Order: sequence, then C-alpha cells, then structure tokens
Amino acid sequence: MLRDKGIVVKLFARMMDTSPKKILFINDVWDHLRSAFGCRLCKRITVAVFFSILVIEGGILFFSVKNYERDRLLEVEREAVVVMRSILRSVDSKGTLDTQFSDIFKSLRDGSVLVGARIFDQTGKELTRFGESPGLFDKAIENPSQSIRRRSNDNTRLDVLWPTQRVQTPYLVLSRIDTSEIDAQIVAFVWRIAGLVLLISVFVTFVTMLVLNRMVFTPLISLGVRLRA
Repeated sequence: MLRDKGIVVKLFARMMDTSPKKILFINDVWDHLRSAFGCRLCKRITVAVFFSILVIEGGILFFSVKNYERDRLLEVEREAVVVMRSILRSVDSKGTLDTQFSDIFKSLRDGSVLVGARIFDQTGKELTRFGESPGLFDKAIENPSQSIRRRSNDNTRLDVLWPTQRVQTPYLVLSRIDTSEIDAQIVAFVWRIAGLVLLISVFVTFVTMLVLNRMVFTPLISLGVRLRA
C-alpha cells in the first residue's frame, strides 16, 4: 500500500512537469512521514502535542466567544441608542412626546433593532411607550445612575435602562432590543475559529512528527544499528 502511494506521488510529479529535485523532495518527505507513522514513540508524542494545542486553543476560544458576544450586544445597543436619540430629539423639539411619539417611532424603527420602549421623566413617572413592553426596572428607575441590562431567557431580547446622560435628553428610557440574530452569529464565529484551530493543530502535529523522526529518532536508530554492528 505504501509503495503504491509512492508510485502515485511520482506519477503526479511527472504530470505536473516538475523537476527531478522536486520529485526527490516529495519522495523524501513521504519517506519521513512513513517512518514517523511507524514510530510508536513519535505518535505518542505528537498525539500529546495535538491534544495540548486543542486544550489551550479551546480555552482561548471560550473567552473569545464571550468577548465576541459582549461586543455584538454592545454594537446592537449602540445602534438602538442612536435611533432613540433621534426620536426623542425630534418629538422634544416639537413638544409632541405624548401625541406623536408612536408615529415617529414607527417611521424610524423600520429595520432597526429597537423593538420597544418606555419613556420616563426624571422622577420615574412614565410618559409614553411603544412596541414591545420592556421588563420592569422599578428599583433602578428610582436611582438611574447608569445603564442596566437584562437579557431574556431565550436570548432573543435585551432590556436596557438608559439614564439621561446616555440618551442626551431629560428622559429615562427603558428599551427593548432585538438580539435574536446574535446566537446564530456566535455559532458561525465558533465554527470559523474551530476550523482554524483544527487546521493549525494538524499542521503543527505533522511538523512535530517529522522533526522528531528526522532529527531525533532516525539518528538514534542509526547509532544503535552501528553499535550493534
């Protein structure tokens, strides 16, 4: 079987019209691979190297996924903040928060991640609302010093309380943001990174096997043969 593979390599080299030096190089690499796969110690060491790389990269991937999810949530929140600022500035300049908020919101939210909101004054009194009703943050509204976030159990919605300084208006905003696409994006991200990690692990494993066999075990075997002779 191995001899047949060597013949296939030679035929492929001839078909590609490669030089004899390249053919010899390919044969040399194939011989070292064949020798390395026949060495039990080489295989044990390289398998250990392979799984060590996977463990390390797996830990890195875990934290990378967390960072990616956080960045995506912050990104959609920033998009929602921009939409809400535009709405509040528009209705506030006209003094029509109570009457036209819903109509303006409809026109601005098409294709937006912002799917619902409740507007409060600085005392915590609700002024108006639209769309999906966000979850309650009653205690937070009494002391709105910073943004507060809470994601739904199915990860499709993110409720955020924005203080006045975040929306740059004299209102507190309790918003509901659509995050239904983020889970699919995370899965795609994991598959991309996992494929890259696997490719790197396999490459490093083969290189390690070749180096060990050529620079360590082959000379040792040759030395043992000479000593026995």
